Amino acid sequence: MGIVKVTKSLFNPKLVKIVLLCCFLVACKSENEDKEVKATFIGTIEELSSNGALVNVEESTGTKLSGTVSIDIPENTNETFSIGDKIEVGYNGEVMESAPGQVITITVEKIE
Repeated sequence: MGIVKVTKSLFNPKLVKIVLLCCFLVACKSENEDKEVKATFIGTIEELSSNGALVNVEESTGTKLSGTVSIDIPENTNETFSIGDKIEVGYNGEVMESAPGQVITITVEKIE
């Protein structure tokens, strides 16, 4: 008896297309979830930089947030902010563990 060698390719073009499509759909969903406001807080601007601010949190909804938080100020806002302004910040509900804490800012509005 002779030895029969059977080789089967593990590369399946249809399977590759399905995997790539799934990865694309998951990436799109994750991007949209980051832009949804899931929590807000009201605070006073303590310090400003070219693209962000340090805010002292006075009241929060959606998560327990306190102390000083670093935010980025979206470029598409029509408002000009100053130290001492009271603002309401909408974010995705997650707080990064850093000092100070950081949030992914979605909306920033000056309040009276």
